[in-house]
Parts: sequence; structure tokens; C-alpha cells
Amino acid sequence: MNKSIHGGDRYRNKITLDFSVNVNPLGIPENIKKIYINLIDKLEYYPDLTNMNLRSKLAEKLKVPQNYLVFGNGASELLMAVVRTVKPKKIVLPVPSFVGYEHVLSGESCEVIYCPMNEEYSLDNTILEMLDEEVDLLFLTNPNNPTGRYVDNNLLTDILDRCKTYNIKVILDECFMELSDDCVKHTHIRHIDRWPNVLLIRAFTKTYAIPGIRLGYLICSDTQFISEIVKNIPEWNISVIAQELGEILLDEDDYIIRAVRLIKKEREYLTEELMKLDCKVVDSNTNFILFTNNKNATDWYNLLLDEGILVRECSNYKGIKDGFYRIAVRRHEDNKKLIRTMKQIITNTDK
Repeated sequence: MNKSIHGGDRYRNKITLDFSVNVNPLGIPENIKKIYINLIDKLEYYPDLTNMNLRSKLAEKLKVPQNYLVFGNGASELLMAVVRTVKPKKIVLPVPSFVGYEHVLSGESCEVIYCPMNEEYSLDNTILEMLDEEVDLLFLTNPNNPTGRYVDNNLLTDILDRCKTYNIKVILDECFMELSDDCVKHTHIRHIDRWPNVLLIRAFTKTYAIPGIRLGYLICSDTQFISEIVKNIPEWNISVIAQELGEILLDEDDYIIRAVRLIKKEREYLTEELMKLDCKVVDSNTNFILFTNNKNATDWYNLLLDEGILVRECSNYKGIKDGFYRIAVRRHEDNKKLIRTMKQIITNTDK
């Protein structure tokens, strides 16, 4: 069986259901499929270097100035561009966190200080003690990947204030925010002017279930720093297709509302069923769930893969114990099939 450092490796595994990638369970909006076909003729044109139409529409939707925005070929390109711009000597990284951060930092000659989360896999005041004048950059994911948990709002305010005091740049990764509970209460877009040291990153990938079309964006109120980031991004990095679809997707408000409702309902169902299987579940605020092994230490990754179901095995996350798995919240029939298969695996193991 082949494992990837990320989820979604359908290229080396035969799968019928993919629970390893955390995208919108509603799938691609139906009208987008039709529109995509009609965009084929535009492939003979270069993309707009300034992303003018997409920039204007996104700025209006988020209620931020257009010059606060930078677009990337997915969030990953933006993460790398920020690090190359900051040129950090010392970085603080809470763990567990998105393993892609490690890839971004692998080419940098910098010191990484890992901040372990508490036993509930939440950040606490420990992180404040690590933030001083020697730190150049802090990574934060809200909600966190792989735990699915929000950073406490009061703690986040304290963290950002402390980083502002010490002139520490903060990558605030909100790639799962729009699919999470009470997004408006937790997003820091509305506070972007208060902390010019914050580089808030989001992606269309998860929100609209389009990982095959790479499109992310960064928001920062320090426009001078924005201009430096742009120097570390290739020209024409956003394709014509991504520009056009991104602009159209911003009108899909009802789609997002339906997705958040579905995610909450199905997350509760999955949590309850996993607990019935003697698994310990980490409380999540978003569209995926982290859980521990059951008392029999079942190898869920390989046994489920034998049944054509791919889950995210979490052994390559720093700061996480062995025997953890992450699953996306999908539609009810898919979730039922996962639980039914897990029950059958346990039954067969007990024989």
C-alpha cells in the first residue's frame, strides 16, 4: 500500500471513496461544470497579469481594499512566497500542524521552534512564552489541521498583539474557515487593519471542492510588504480558467451555507458512530475529524484501503501520537458506508 505525505493520493491507490482530502462535501457546484466547458476557447489567451476582475470581486465580497490581495497558484505557492520574502532566521510552529509547512521550510536555513499543543490538542498560553524579539515568523492554522479546532479567540488576540509588539510576521492560514462553524465570529479578515504583520491565507480549493484548479489568495494590510511578496511569485501564475471560475464561484453563497449545515450534521453523526467503535474523537469545528485507534489498535489505513476507502494516516504529523487518523466529513451515504465498513472490519478482527 502506498502512503503520501498528504491525503488524496488516488494515483497510486485504487479507491472508491476518498476520506483523506478535506474539501466541500457537496462537490463542485453543478453550474461550474457547465461553465468550465465554455471556457475552453479562452485557453489560447494569456491570463490577466493583475487578476483585475477576480481581484475587484473578491475585494468587494471581503470588504477589503484591492491592494491588500495577492493571488497564488493554490495556498502552497503563497506560503513559499511569504517565507522567501521574510527570510526568517527563527520560526515558531505549533504542532501538530499542516505538514506542508515543513516542505515550505525545508529549503530554508532557519531555526524552527516547535510549540506542542496540550492534551486536548489545543493551543494554550505556552505559545506566548515562545514569542520574543528573536522570532521572525509564526505559523498559525485556524481552524487547525489535522485537529479541526479553532484557536481560542482571546488567545489569538494575545498572540497577534504580542507578535505585533515584536515585529513578528504571522502566517494565519484560514483555508478551512469558510467550511467551519460560526465563521464570521472567528475569521480575522475583519481585523486585518489592526495587525499589518498578519498574512492571512485562504484557498478556493477546499471551499469549492476544486483541488485540481489551484487558486488561493493572501490578505495583508501592509501594502509595502505585499509588493515584496509579489516579487517572489511567478508572472501569470493564475490560469485563465482559475481566474474565470474564481470570479463565478464567489457568487455561490447558498452553496456554502448548505455545505456548512451538512458538515455540522454529518460531523455529529460521524463523531457519535466513531465513539461507539471505542475510538476517541478530537472535537472539531470544521469539515474533518481526527480520531484515535480503538482498543484493538486496528490498522484503519490499510484495512480500509483494502476496501477501496482512503483515510489520512497521521503518523507524519509532528506532535501527534501514534494511532491517529483524519477523515473528511462527506455526504451521509458515504459516511454511512465508512462506518459500516469499519464495523465489519472490527467484526472480522474479533473472529
